[in-house]
Amino acid sequence: MVRYITEHDSPNFTPAAKCRARFGQPRTVESITIHWWGDPATKPSFDGVVSHLCRRAGTSSAHYVIDAGRAACIVDPDDAAWHAGSRTGNATSIGLELDPRATDDVYATAAEVIADLRRTYGDLPLVPHKHWKNTACPGVFDLARLDSLARGVATPAPAKPAPAPAKPAPAKPAPAPTSPALKRGSTGTRVERLQRTLKTRYPLYAKHLAVDGDYGPKTEAAVREFQFRAGLAVDGIAGPATHRALGLTY
Repeated sequence: MVRYITEHDSPNFTPAAKCRARFGQPRTVESITIHWWGDPATKPSFDGVVSHLCRRAGTSSAHYVIDAGRAACIVDPDDAAWHAGSRTGNATSIGLELDPRATDDVYATAAEVIADLRRTYGDLPLVPHKHWKNTACPGVFDLARLDSLARGVATPAPAKPAPAPAKPAPAKPAPAPTSPALKRGSTGTRVERLQRTLKTRYPLYAKHLAVDGDYGPKTEAAVREFQFRAGLAVDGIAGPATHRALGLTY
């Protein structure tokens, strides 16, 4: 499973609200642009690429920097990163920067990120960077292979109702939970752990969630979004089912 890294924020982007003024068109998400870090002979590194794209007063960025097993989200996909070398490309696509060593693990990680993005933004096509400008980027990457792998990534199955018993069974009292459900107004270390899990694993909708131990409206919104994607009852309350789906002890 990909490990999303969210502690890096690039200042080199255009907020969605300002895209029309800068690019002559609104921010829309219509495709995913595939990049590579550059010639692998130059030995580029994950940390080096993240640092370069997050530099102050820079002229380039991306939405994600991807290596085997990890993906740094450095620009919110709802905003426009400066990655395409094209006004239209910046305004309408999400940019992924991939490790040019192009190992099977890099392909698998990128495919998982692509699948996650498609769950949020729809069935986005993959386009190479050279679609937008004259460049060799994305080098050796096979976009057909990436697309095929991404379509094979499993999506969360919706919850299925339990089959009705053959004979009516006497009702049994539900066991009391070991801890109260977390909901609007809850505070403390359990809330912090929930917030941290959402923020680090699901940056598409929780990247900017504060880990402050206060279950406010933004935490509730992130929980609702997770529940919807996981096929759970959407109530904004982090009870036993939500904790289990997140891999947290209730």
